[in-house]
Amino acid sequence: MPKPVGSFPEADPLFVDLNAARGEIYGYALWKYGEEGWQLAKDCSHAGAVPGLPPSTPGFFSGQIRATASVPESR
Repeated sequence: MPKPVGSFPEADPLFVDLNAARGEIYGYALWKYGEEGWQLAKDCSHAGAVPGLPPSTPGFFSGQIRATASVPESR
């Protein structure tokens, strides 16, 4: 089998788990900004995790979507 040319696959950014690299090992939550502030739009948390806090700054416009990392569920 030929050896790879260039970098090792495990060190190549194309082979990195981007969720783990962004700190999203527990999943993420999508928040939508509106008249009542940030509201949870979609929970994409992994098992044993819950959405983190909504964004701390106000949105720029109604309907803006932001993602935040989920956190481990406290017991």
